[in-house]
Amino acid sequence: MGDGNKKIGRNERCPCNSGKKYKHCHGGGNVPTLPPFERDFMRGDFHQKVKEIEAQKRTREQQQGLGNSIIAADFKDHKIIAVGSTIHHSKSWKTFGDFLLYYIKHALGSDWGNSEIAKLYEERHPIMQWYKQVCDYQKETILVPGEIASAPMIGVVEAYLQLAYNLYLLAHNKELQARLISRLKHPDQFPGAYYETYVFAVFIKAGFDIEFEDEESGMAGKRCECTATHKISGNKYSIEAKAISRYGVLGAKINTTSKTLKYSIGNQLKRAFKKESDHPRIIFIDLNLAKGDSNKLPDWLDNVELTLREKEKTLQTPHSAYVFLTNHPCHRHPRGVDYGRVVVPFGFKIPDFGYGAKYKSLKDAYYAKKKHSDIHSLMDSIKTHHEIPATFDGSLPSESFNDNPQSCIIGRTYFFEDIGENGIVGTVTCASVNEPEKKIYYGITTEDGSYIITGTISDDEFVDYKKHPNTFFGVVHQQGGKIEEGDNMGLFEFFMSSYKNTPKERLLELMKDHPDLGQLQNLEQEELAVTYCERNVCALVEEKQRESSRIG
Repeated sequence: MGDGNKKIGRNERCPCNSGKKYKHCHGGGNVPTLPPFERDFMRGDFHQKVKEIEAQKRTREQQQGLGNSIIAADFKDHKIIAVGSTIHHSKSWKTFGDFLLYYIKHALGSDWGNSEIAKLYEERHPIMQWYKQVCDYQKETILVPGEIASAPMIGVVEAYLQLAYNLYLLAHNKELQARLISRLKHPDQFPGAYYETYVFAVFIKAGFDIEFEDEESGMAGKRCECTATHKISGNKYSIEAKAISRYGVLGAKINTTSKTLKYSIGNQLKRAFKKESDHPRIIFIDLNLAKGDSNKLPDWLDNVELTLREKEKTLQTPHSAYVFLTNHPCHRHPRGVDYGRVVVPFGFKIPDFGYGAKYKSLKDAYYAKKKHSDIHSLMDSIKTHHEIPATFDGSLPSESFNDNPQSCIIGRTYFFEDIGENGIVGTVTCASVNEPEKKIYYGITTEDGSYIITGTISDDEFVDYKKHPNTFFGVVHQQGGKIEEGDNMGLFEFFMSSYKNTPKERLLELMKDHPDLGQLQNLEQEELAVTYCERNVCALVEEKQRESSRIG
């Protein structure tokens, strides 16, 4: 396939919007030729490029989060990376992971690393034990030195690279505190410091600015870890990170779980609420359990909820908090690939937020979500931005690391050699992936009509499509989403995405047969839209129940 441009018919309207036929305007022989930029703009190339840039931006944000983008460039045979105000370069970095393997050594210092390597393996710091296992895994999976190799992300590789990525995010978006590096190197303080890097990175990727307590103020350790400011709303939150310590895990020599999980959570909450804060609190607690299941709710969830409800009554604190309980046991399964990452939000003295929250109606749920919108955006980011980017510029790995990508870009024109006897030039107008068949269906338009053709999709491309279905074809192109049966809130939000900006007059027209139309006319546009969408969901649920009754 090759690029081409659709020919403008002489009797079609001129793309310059003059209203004249092309043959009487810019298609006429006596009309001066437009400069290249203006010609491309009118031809649609400029608008197509804008669409592609928007898709690239969205894909990059899905990979890298909402903090500062990765700044990288190629110069001669070097890759140049900017981290905050410092510049790093190398000839050997082909993937962002290659850079991270270098960066963690730079951040922690080669002298410290070499001193640890000189020790017996069992006596080394956990980070340097991870380093040894990562090097061994590279020897197993990289068959040709210098070439990009694909291998499963095992637990120890994720633990090591995630720490490197967290340190990079701190240095690139705020600062990499000397105090934090010192605590990471200290065996007794490592478990807590390691978890703090995760929490700080979570807020950076979710679009918050973070501000640490001045290390020289004397308040470090007495106040919450940092202040996070949502870049859009401007709301500020005090952040505290606590990790339950288990003897022997992450090198811990003490055990804070000598009693029960209930006791441990209560103890961490008590310690967190002792910290001074100026803003609403967000508390992260890592349970440090052996394993979970990412595909179902953990078996400890209901007991933990009961514990939090009990602590709301018995813990001597006037404060409320958004509480996130996490379990990231990758480091406990160094050779595993399925270890069950879990993050569950709770509201401590915040009854309309988090797991276990009860709502009287979809309308109440909607307004509660709007009330806590900053924290819901944090939750969405945690779900989306948990992987480490593979590329520097946000491009898809199947595109960057493949010399012959097979997918087409919607809006571009190609030569399709398999259509007709001699092939044909056509513009891709739509595309979709049939997941069970692993095939791509393209809709193309030519001068002679429209066609639907099929294309292949490689395994690497299919992985990228599953992660980025709405930008996979080069522009923002909404793929068919699926709302699970019984997900009434998902259905409500689907309706709201269509009607939230609908003018009040149009909404009233749609609801003209409702018996309470007189009362509806007194509602503001937003409340009217919410009411309309809620009633649509109720009508569909009732219809589904009637169908079930008839079948039964």
